[in-house]
Amino acid sequence: MCEDFAAAESALAHADRLPSHVREERRAEFKSLVESLAAEIEQALGPARGLI
Repeated sequence: MCEDFAAAESALAHADRLPSHVREERRAEFKSLVESLAAEIEQALGPARGLI
């Protein structure tokens, strides 16, 4: 899951290198994937306890 998250973040960071005719669509896809994976990781880790 973390590897997928890192790959999605990297793809999002490099979306500007994509051809202009697919750039915005791919950027939206990568952004959605990053957000989804972040939520999944957060849920898997559970609530943080005792952290200040």
